[in-house]
Amino acid sequence: MRRFVQFAVLIFVLLGRSASLAADDPNAVSPIPYFRHNDFGGLALSPSGRYLGGLVPVDGRLALAVIDLDAKTTRVVARMEGGDVVWFAWVNDRRLLLQGRSAAESLHLRFGSFMHSVNADGTEFKALGSAFHSSLDDDSDDVMAPAYPFGGRYPELGRVNVTTGKFTLKTWGKPGDVVRWVVDRKGAVRAAVTDEKSLASRVYWRADEDSPWVLLGEFKLGEPRILPLAFDGDGSLMMHVQELVRLGASIEVEGNTAIVQGVDKLTGANVMATDLRASACLVVAGLMAEGTTTIDRIYHLDRGYERIEEKLSGVGARIRRVK
Repeated sequence: MRRFVQFAVLIFVLLGRSASLAADDPNAVSPIPYFRHNDFGGLALSPSGRYLGGLVPVDGRLALAVIDLDAKTTRVVARMEGGDVVWFAWVNDRRLLLQGRSAAESLHLRFGSFMHSVNADGTEFKALGSAFHSSLDDDSDDVMAPAYPFGGRYPELGRVNVTTGKFTLKTWGKPGDVVRWVVDRKGAVRAAVTDEKSLASRVYWRADEDSPWVLLGEFKLGEPRILPLAFDGDGSLMMHVQELVRLGASIEVEGNTAIVQGVDKLTGANVMATDLRASACLVVAGLMAEGTTTIDRIYHLDRGYERIEEKLSGVGARIRRVK
């Protein structure tokens, strides 16, 4: 709450000081239109909440600017000659990733642009020969990035240091032709989806990078399937979203975030448990749903909730183990 109050106060402080900022610093951007003009976008706070980044118009092009919310200063930290900065993300409070696009680039190149990185004060700009996969939550200068072997169709995955550009491969011993990798918040590659000659897909999981891959399921083309999305903060895999959607839940996934909207009712269906917490979640959803819900692979549930059907039946729930 304190940060939000400071942020609201800062808007008015910056509005009052914009003229002096522009005079004191030739790189400063007046914040007056920053909060009201639709040309500004992509606002994102740094991990600590001290800095606010955003895409701002400068000389007819979009540039990357950073506001120091404590010092109440604004600075353009990256521009692209003859083009626009179209995307950015915080790596940590010290450094940002960004992608640019020139007017001359083809549509193919626009979707395959490599990353650049820059410090929050505009120094140490560096071009990186990698695309972006996901951020990490370890305060390092690393992010996860895909890499395609020469002539290869299926991506490898590794950590790239956005300051030095060093790439470290993390997908040795992969379970097959992987089309989707999922990493936990510490950068360990722990879930994968493989392509089985374009006729089926397999989903794999492992407890850590030193553990063997475990097959969670195989799904033929066109069949309902589970899809690994992201790891929660405690390391559990967020795969149960699609199973809840099967019951009628309204959930959209954007990156590592699940956006949930309330619905009037859930409807019973056949669903599959994928881990301990997901199993309990599906039990609760099934009890709330109209009709019968059948949950498969309840051995996950038995690892943490012994005889749960007996305990819930004791308080009036209509639940039974069928096999």
